[in-house]
Amino acid sequence: MKCRHIFKIILITSILLITISGCSVSNKSRQDSSSAVNKSNVQQDSSSTVNKSNVQQDKESSNLEEKPDLEGRVLSIGENEITIAKASYKGNNIMTCPKKGAEVKPKDMEKIKITGTTKIIVRNCYNNGLKYEDKAAGKEDIKEEDLIGIWVEKNDEDSAKDICVYIFNK
Repeated sequence: MKCRHIFKIILITSILLITISGCSVSNKSRQDSSSAVNKSNVQQDSSSTVNKSNVQQDKESSNLEEKPDLEGRVLSIGENEITIAKASYKGNNIMTCPKKGAEVKPKDMEKIKITGTTKIIVRNCYNNGLKYEDKAAGKEDIKEEDLIGIWVEKNDEDSAKDICVYIFNK
């Protein structure tokens, strides 16, 4: 009888502790801290030092901190345009793109013009994108099969204002 009583007390105490510890950090505070890490724009290199990004961006004209208008995998690169397989999202912002070599339906493709004013950067991502380093780049840095984000011109949705090439590192 005593064992049963002690077992009930331990069980209730365990449930209470699990409930309290699980509620100590709210979902909103987790999202806020995640956003703060994304906005810090730092990179951790192999020597474990943290450096600020080297990209000199005009904050008024750049919108690289905002969600891109279009994301996807590069299918082909022309002289002044690129064709991408548009990404789709499942669940909690999990981006999916057609696999390399898979057939892509025309409705899932998008052609985007690259103009002389298009800003291109390469974003080296670490820790699943929580930390990153941006570097200025050119059209030659965009390769087939790259994952990219595109911000389009407001007056011409077929032209890219900014292009970000995502490179995920371990």
